[in-house]
Amino acid sequence: MINLKNNIFTVILLSSRGGQIREINFPLDKIILFAMIVIVFIALLISGVVSYGKVYVTALKVKVVEKQNREYSEENRKIREAYSNIRYILKQDEKLKILLGQNLMKDNKTQSNYDSLIMLSPDLKDSLKFEIQSQKLLDITREMTGYIPNIIPVPGPISQGFSSHHPGIDVAASEGSPIIATADGKVIFAGQDLYYGNLIKIDHNNNYMTVYGHNKENIVNNGDIVKRGQIIGYVGNTGRSTAPHLHYEVRQKGIPIDPRSLIYIK
Repeated sequence: MINLKNNIFTVILLSSRGGQIREINFPLDKIILFAMIVIVFIALLISGVVSYGKVYVTALKVKVVEKQNREYSEENRKIREAYSNIRYILKQDEKLKILLGQNLMKDNKTQSNYDSLIMLSPDLKDSLKFEIQSQKLLDITREMTGYIPNIIPVPGPISQGFSSHHPGIDVAASEGSPIIATADGKVIFAGQDLYYGNLIKIDHNNNYMTVYGHNKENIVNNGDIVKRGQIIGYVGNTGRSTAPHLHYEVRQKGIPIDPRSLIYIK
């Protein structure tokens, strides 16, 4: 019961045993204040739950974003690494073209692999595809460098270097030391020369030709196919020579070049 006159809220309790009546009076203003506190508490509780839910959802989104960022960072690292590898391969390709004295891009096999490498997806997500293409190009490079005379034909000191009056180098060595072909190729001459004595010429099928003179003995013949490192003769003192040595020349498109510009190229 509410007593509006005295602003009192009265609760009447009836006892089932003795029939006694008990009244409990509550000031109305305190009840209203208590109700307001309860309402405010409930509102704050609801607001807190909603805020926590938003924070939780935001935290989940942050974790997702962080994971994506890590994945993007890894992808970027792979892209940078792949780009660096491409630049290295292209530089090697340019060096190879210079060494060969011709445009490798005219070779269909090289062109196909080169195009495959360049036309990869910009994001290079499939790193395996990149590695396969890179390996193919490197295999071609190794195959082509087999025709470049870039090793020494016989170990020993150089007794005379390359000049306009001496179109090769003289390598001092003991008589009978084995002479090796400095690259894959075909023997186009193996015989006697008035000046160089026993002489061998090898065409390397890439605008390069090598010459080996003053040999004690030639063990290859015209038309033989030789491989890099194969013994083709032995150091001698034949022709116009004053001591055992190998006269070695490299000619590019028929023009003598210093063999040391190619030897030990890596």
